[in-house]
Amino acid sequence: AANISVQMVAAEDKLAKRILARKKHGKLKKKDKLLWNFQNKIILFTVILFILGVVTWTLLWLFIVQAENKDALYFVGLFRVANIEFLPEYRQKESKEFLSMAENVQHVMNLVYTTSSFSKFYKQSTVSEVSNNNNGGLLIHFWIVFVVPQAKGQVLCEDCVAAILKDSIQTSIINRTSVGSLQGLAVDMDSIVLSAGLRSDYWSTTGTGTNCMYDLYADRLHEHFPLDIHATSEGTICYFKLIASVGHLIRLSIASLQIEADNCITDSLTIYDSLMPIKHKILYRACEPVDSSVSFVSTNNLMMVMFKAAQIKEQKEFHGYFEVITQERCGKAIVTKEKIGYEGRITSPYYPSYYPPKCLCAWNFQTPQKSLGIALKFHNYTISEKNIKGCERGWWKINEHMYCGYYVDHQTVFRIASSAVNIELQCSSKVSEKPLLVEYGSYNISQPCPPGHFKCSTGLCIQQMQRCDGINNCFDESDELFCVVPEWNCNSSFAIQDNLLACNGVSDCENGKDEQNCTHSIPCTNHTFKCGNNICIRKQNAKCDGTVDCIDGSDESSCS
Repeated sequence: AANISVQMVAAEDKLAKRILARKKHGKLKKKDKLLWNFQNKIILFTVILFILGVVTWTLLWLFIVQAENKDALYFVGLFRVANIEFLPEYRQKESKEFLSMAENVQHVMNLVYTTSSFSKFYKQSTVSEVSNNNNGGLLIHFWIVFVVPQAKGQVLCEDCVAAILKDSIQTSIINRTSVGSLQGLAVDMDSIVLSAGLRSDYWSTTGTGTNCMYDLYADRLHEHFPLDIHATSEGTICYFKLIASVGHLIRLSIASLQIEADNCITDSLTIYDSLMPIKHKILYRACEPVDSSVSFVSTNNLMMVMFKAAQIKEQKEFHGYFEVITQERCGKAIVTKEKIGYEGRITSPYYPSYYPPKCLCAWNFQTPQKSLGIALKFHNYTISEKNIKGCERGWWKINEHMYCGYYVDHQTVFRIASSAVNIELQCSSKVSEKPLLVEYGSYNISQPCPPGHFKCSTGLCIQQMQRCDGINNCFDESDELFCVVPEWNCNSSFAIQDNLLACNGVSDCENGKDEQNCTHSIPCTNHTFKCGNNICIRKQNAKCDGTVDCIDGSDESSCS
């Protein structure tokens, strides 16, 4: 019995322990469950905070940053600092020398605009380039950003922003120089150029918006450095910054350009006389394909080429090269010969390239006799007296008289009735212009045209027989003015070769005599038809009229 009792106590004890263990396990399980729920709440709370933060930042970016970008106005420009020597390290944007110089200039710009009437709109200034130049010192290229509500966007203009910068320069009346002090910087006031810029250009040229930007340096004269661009994706914008050694210029030659001709809306090739896309420094802008070679010259030792192709519907590319050239003087003293006629030529600077803006040329002519003057034959160009509007494409000063130049599609002759002629050409101050070619020579002041010739209003001399022949030989129709129409005699033999009514395909006489014998061989004139064997016939409109008039049949060949 004792044994049984002991066993029962032991069983009860085990049962109690199990119940206690289960209670403890339940408490632990409940405790773990509470702990797990607490951790979940913390995680969930953290996730919610993160999502709220992302949403808040997105909303801030959309409504504040984007609104600021939408209202931002960008201005791009340059000026020359005269008293600081250029260091090669300035070309490296990460160098301490560049960063120090940029920070110094940006600090000065901040002082200028934060104390100006536009201070509440001013955001920041950024120096993007520090380069050398042919005038000495440093050339600073910069961006200025304003944030202006769209309703007030018109209060800021290029001239207004530039005026604040210029007015902040303290110049000396005693020294009479354009260099003055801008918060301690010796800035050349005449070098300041500023224009409105694009946001896309701002992000691209400040180093964050494009991977198609190249800085190219050259110092070997007349060596061709190739430039080739192939647009492979939509929205292609490439920048080529070209820099030559100090004291030299850059000549850019376009071999071929394949873009869409749409007035530069989507595609363009723009050449700048700077290292930044400054509107007022554009040398040339191509808005359509270029098949023949053309070249352009900078005014300093730097240039930038920007190629833009918005849509890739067909192959778009640019092929060309640039070279370093020396600066040239334009003009000389010329003594003409006694013989009347053209004997030489003068050209625009860097001919046959487009000549750069703001160039100046001077020629001094002297004839051997007082009775001889100077005749200038312009190719596809003309000059006329300057009026109150001024000259858009530069001006000419000839013996103290002012003239404006214009491009035309024909030759013109300008005569100066003096044995001593001083000519000065002041090139356009805006863009590059087409090359100029002018022939010069002596002429008889008392008889400008040779005997038997007619003097056109364009200055050209034509043969007297070419006057009133129905053809614009003078290019301004001055040879066809005040012409008397001859009376017709339909009974005559029509032997006059230059008769306009003979053999013109229209029967002007009742008997049709004016249209007879039109295939007989006669001397060639302006009113005859030349066959393939160089024989001329009187029938003027013989080509492809369905009748074989030439012996060799050339008048009916190659007719569709």
